[in-house]
Amino acid sequence: MNADTHMDNAYPPISVIVPAHNEQDGITGVIEDLQNHLPGCEIIVVDDCSTDLTGERVGLCCGAGASTTL
Repeated sequence: MNADTHMDNAYPPISVIVPAHNEQDGITGVIEDLQNHLPGCEIIVVDDCSTDLTGERVGLCCGAGASTTL
């Protein structure tokens, strides 16, 4: 095994669960930070019946092939 192969597999896949309730102003930043700091991670946002635009904001920042789930 060469050093490049070892580094590609250094960390196992990770899933991050983000609880959210009325977080329309901050949820996009949280998702972007997670994507930047943990590239390739699966992000699961649990929206607890928000009455604001939390769900819509999560949907907008999740493009095709995104690893974020609401």
